[in-house]
Amino acid sequence: SRLGELCTGMVAAGADPATPVAVVERGCTPAQRTTRATLGTAAAVAAARGVRAPAVVVVGAVAAMAEVTP
Repeated sequence: SRLGELCTGMVAAGADPATPVAVVERGCTPAQRTTRATLGTAAAVAAARGVRAPAVVVVGAVAAMAEVTP
């Protein structure tokens, strides 16, 4: 619920709006889902996809990496 506020604050503090963001819902469960966006679009993309807690937000280059399945 605070994703927009967090992203806006980071951009206001000087972060590039194009910085990658990944929101991982229900991590380490069969229902895990990852939503990828940027600091500038993360709140809108997450809202459109219906992202819900519990979730972890990852910001930076690692957030743009593709998921690897063993």
